Amino acid sequence: MTKPWQNYPSTAPVIQNPCATGGMESNPAYDPTTKMVFLTPYNCPTHSYFLPIKGHGVEYGGSGLDETKAILVENAENTTVWTLNAATGQPVWSYFIPHVGFRGGVTVSNGVVYVPSQDGNIYLLSEQSGQLIFKKFIGASLITQPAIAPDANGDVKLVMPASTTANPAGVQLGCAITTPGFMFALYLPQVSSPATTVQSTTTVQGPSTGVDVGTFYAALAVAIIFVIATGVLAVRLRKPAT
Repeated sequence: MTKPWQNYPSTAPVIQNPCATGGMESNPAYDPTTKMVFLTPYNCPTHSYFLPIKGHGVEYGGSGLDETKAILVENAENTTVWTLNAATGQPVWSYFIPHVGFRGGVTVSNGVVYVPSQDGNIYLLSEQSGQLIFKKFIGASLITQPAIAPDANGDVKLVMPASTTANPAGVQLGCAITTPGFMFALYLPQVSSPATTVQSTTTVQGPSTGVDVGTFYAALAVAIIFVIATGVLAVRLRKPAT
């Protein structure tokens, strides 16, 4: 940090990571019930070129770089969702998302970590294990964290905007672009509990208006015997053909 620029005294191009963006610059989330913090740092290594050095030089950062020549290292950008124990600072789990940077922030609610991504997906991760629960493709860059709350009917919804195009480093391209974004909402339908079959024996006291099951089957057996006997008798009484 005491050098006039990062590869002093050389003025040759250098790969800088993070680039002008990157690192950990998006909003974290904290769950006070589990005492866990959720962070989303990302890599965006860039071939960086220095502007002409004058006087005592320039400090680190974009002020001394020629941003017109900055080129991302191909397929090197990526994001990792990290979960830390707030009491110890130690990592609990991580989830890797290749080929994209990250913007906005994460949201944690009811044991689920919601991770919007500029690849057009929103990732739902288990707060405890980091395993992917579900991934929903929205179809536009997601560079703002979602809001989660119940509506007037008590149904919990996730609401957030989808933006115009962002580059792999997570930078929204072209502030003058007139292509509109859009708002969307997702909800989790209520799932009924599985039906449970309970078998029980009930003794009914008092007169019954139905037919006793035993009586019904006894009568049915007598009727069947009667039909068989009638058939046999009819065969015996039939006159032989002449």
